[in-house]
Amino acid sequence: MAQDNGPVEEGERRPLVIAHRGASGIAPENTLAAFRLAASMGADGVEMDVQLSADNRPVVIHDARVDRTTNSAGRVAAFTAGQLGNLDAGRWFERRLAIRPRARLAAERARIAAEGEAGSFAGERVPTLEEALALLAETRLLRVYIELKSKPATRESLLAATVSLIRDFHMERSVTLLSFDHEILKRAKETVPEIRISANYPAAGRQLATARSILRSAESMAVDEVGLHFSLATRRTVAGLHERGLEVSAWTANSKILMRRLISRGVDSIMTNFPDRLMAVLEAPPKGRA
Repeated sequence: MAQDNGPVEEGERRPLVIAHRGASGIAPENTLAAFRLAASMGADGVEMDVQLSADNRPVVIHDARVDRTTNSAGRVAAFTAGQLGNLDAGRWFERRLAIRPRARLAAERARIAAEGEAGSFAGERVPTLEEALALLAETRLLRVYIELKSKPATRESLLAATVSLIRDFHMERSVTLLSFDHEILKRAKETVPEIRISANYPAAGRQLATARSILRSAESMAVDEVGLHFSLATRRTVAGLHERGLEVSAWTANSKILMRRLISRGVDSIMTNFPDRLMAVLEAPPKGRA
């Protein structure tokens, strides 16, 4: 068995490579460009965040406001899907890379290796879930994680609209619904048992941070998977969840040291902003072997 932080050993569980918000370390998060790049790199899956627009359409964006990742300001829920689609969701990323030359060079090299070119991200839009699933349905990825960013008032409508689109694209076998809102997951398990469900648990310092409480909570919802902040993914916790038949994903691992640590602890999936980096770690030969 490999030690923590060491290379992957023969016989170790090989985790799925999940591109967090797409290949978001190399492309603007939660955009079609980030999802295309992740697929081109050979990631096993992608993760995205979904919430409702003003006209009750699921849109792919993480924050409750558009300020950080677009050229506008205001609450996502105040924009229609069409209005969100007219915002520039890529130029902010171009500006960030401009002041980080090493990161820009690494991103350009990664994009050229995966897609043959490194064009501008300016003009990338906030996609609807329908647009994202239309793209991903053609990639045949093993996993598409959809994080439901719900509130009590929007639980039913967000779940219904999301499930309807999943069925429209016949992606019930590849999609996993996940959320920090465990009430929506309970409802999902009751109404769409054919779709995988994953309960997210945040970093230590908040509720449900112990192995016992996580296991008890996950079993009460009858979820298929548990999503852990990397600080919670200890060997004991991962092993305990596996003993109860639950898969384990860990997020968000961007350094090679952390990636190796999670691999050695036996998680089933690792979410990362840099899928190419994680794949390089997985493909590296063990020490002492050519």
